[in-house]
Amino acid sequence: MRNPARVRFVQMMAMMPVFLLMQACLTPEGEGIVAGQVYLMNCSEGDDYGTPEHMAYFDLHADFFAGEIIIDERVDSRKNRLDIRLQKGTGQPGDADMLFIQIPDVRQAAEYFVQSRPIPVAPDGVMRASLGLYLTCPSFYDGPEAVPDATDSACPQLTPEEVSDICNSTDYGSLTYRYTPQAPFSEGQSCVILCKFGDLSPGESVPEDFKIDYRDTVAGLYFFSLMSRREDTLDGSPMAGGFVQGNFHIRVIRAKAVQTFP
Repeated sequence: MRNPARVRFVQMMAMMPVFLLMQACLTPEGEGIVAGQVYLMNCSEGDDYGTPEHMAYFDLHADFFAGEIIIDERVDSRKNRLDIRLQKGTGQPGDADMLFIQIPDVRQAAEYFVQSRPIPVAPDGVMRASLGLYLTCPSFYDGPEAVPDATDSACPQLTPEEVSDICNSTDYGSLTYRYTPQAPFSEGQSCVILCKFGDLSPGESVPEDFKIDYRDTVAGLYFFSLMSRREDTLDGSPMAGGFVQGNFHIRVIRAKAVQTFP
């Protein structure tokens, strides 16, 4: 019997069920870090990985970084997508511990970037994210997703000058505070600050045909408050949660093309 939780996560990874995704080989180029505090109840064979009251310190030790562009080739649509993976090891997404960040429409994200605006991250937002711990917790398929406590406070309030200073001071692949929220973020937020987004620069206008292309650079820093869709059947509480934070600096690869079924 198919595991319904795993099916839900696979559906999130696909996001476009009417399309055929044509896979190609990945050659990752980048650096980044994923750390924080998390818990997963009934992680493996009944054991817990942390608890809501005593979350486990977490460091993904990411050593594989990939940005995959997905080109929508339909004439009536230009919502090109970007998937970002920060993971441990080179396994397939369903067989690795990884942070998965998705931008369903790169042009929409570009509008935030040129205005130096942090981007809220939520299951139905401009950006989406989830943490999959398939090796750490083999029985826990649907990892927790980035969900802010409140949409209107998902990101810190920053001026363009503050965003520029933060980006210029970011040491990609490093983090001063791994297990407590690092400024400018705070608990309850789910947010990405983009520092590089293709060939755009802050203050520019976004072209109508803008897209992230092969060998473009995408970089930023993030903080995600996590919550699982899976609930405890006894008290209705989430089975996984916590937070992860860090940064990424990735050279994008052309991994997939999107086509409609004939």
